[in-house]
Amino acid sequence: MVSIKQMDINRFDFNLPVELIAQKKSKHSNLLVYNKQFQNIEIKPFEEIVSYLNPNDCLIMNNTKVIPSRLKAFKITGAKVELFVETIVSDKEAMVMTQSNHKLKLPTTLVLESGENVVIEETSSTLIKKAHFKTKTNIESFLNQYGATPLPHYIKSDKRLDPNYQTCYAKHAGAVAAPTAGLHFTNEILSTLPCPHDFITLHVGLGTFLPVKHNDIKQHVMHDEQYIITDEIIDLIKTTKQNNGRTIAVGTTSVRTLEDTWRQPQVTSGARYTDIFIHPGFQWQVVDGILTNFHLPKSTLFMLICSAIGTEEAHRCYQTAIEAKLNFYSYGDAMLII
Repeated sequence: MVSIKQMDINRFDFNLPVELIAQKKSKHSNLLVYNKQFQNIEIKPFEEIVSYLNPNDCLIMNNTKVIPSRLKAFKITGAKVELFVETIVSDKEAMVMTQSNHKLKLPTTLVLESGENVVIEETSSTLIKKAHFKTKTNIESFLNQYGATPLPHYIKSDKRLDPNYQTCYAKHAGAVAAPTAGLHFTNEILSTLPCPHDFITLHVGLGTFLPVKHNDIKQHVMHDEQYIITDEIIDLIKTTKQNNGRTIAVGTTSVRTLEDTWRQPQVTSGARYTDIFIHPGFQWQVVDGILTNFHLPKSTLFMLICSAIGTEEAHRCYQTAIEAKLNFYSYGDAMLII
């Protein structure tokens, strides 16, 4: 039984020196390895991940592809508004988040960089709005021409497009945030893996970055994200289990996909939405190991790590990373839990 005190958001806070927030992708990442059985910590070059994998293990990755979903727009008065396309609903309709100096009075018409218009309407959500694009092209084509990479707010960049914010195996366009654990892989590393790997698809939404605003984290409502899982992955994992291998999820999105699939009445392939919230007290069913980056204090992603290895051990790993001056967040170093 997890006590209410253990669910206090302050249990998931830690002090992070701002200089450890990576501003660009490094060619040579580090890997903090945490062994659950012996509770020991090692720090190695990322390339040495292959030495921690066994032939009967499997890696499950997320092959979503980041779209240039950040758009500049203007009110009729000329005031700037930033749009973040969260989900493309149809050729001319999307769900968006807006950012401006003053709250928008909805419905409202904004002017896009192209000179064309977009109409923003209310929804039942306080954050996500409906957008009707009055453009000549469909939304995907418009984003490819005018959109910018939706880098997290803690990365300061003047680039419109950043090719580094994309995994080498990205395939299916639709994410507005990269599954950043996968950024460490290169085609060369993938070719040297001693175990099989396969891909789920979960289009990461901006809800990933939403803060937990309740003192009791169990009151937090997770965002919905759609994922696709195949029969081949389910069969691979079942075979891995039968061979006493480990299912290692690359990134928290892969973790959420697998654990949501295995909590269904029947483990089946297909597409579905999940709002699964993994925090201390969660009953893990399928994931044995995790490769992930170092996450924000008080974030649902750090809470997931606390669930996997215990809150005190998670803090010990993060403190070790800070003392070793490892880099944090999207372009930072990696952590392997096995």
